[in-house]
Amino acid sequence: MFAALKTGNRIVDGTPGADIVDELKPLSSEIVLTKTRVGSFSTTNLRTILNAQGVNHIIIFGVSTSGVVLSTVRDAADMDYKITVISDASADRSEEAHKVLNGTQNAFT
Repeated sequence: MFAALKTGNRIVDGTPGADIVDELKPLSSEIVLTKTRVGSFSTTNLRTILNAQGVNHIIIFGVSTSGVVLSTVRDAADMDYKITVISDASADRSEEAHKVLNGTQNAFT
């Protein structure tokens, strides 16, 4: 997904496609990270920021349950964070993958 976005120059910093919508604009005191790959930790200083603030429990939600959410959950688990995934605020192209990864459908049925 990110490879296609990158090669198509669809979400490039400083362009309208990458702008944060007005309703979600961060406050001047809020930290904004630019994520350039699938997982939230791999190309950002998120771990450093969370550690500096003493955060040990993170809440995750996102557009791609089987991509962004799963990658971030796996990295966070390896870093010993307590994790909560908000399935109602997540989605996936595959409804079945979304259900399985959120524990709402048995993977073996």
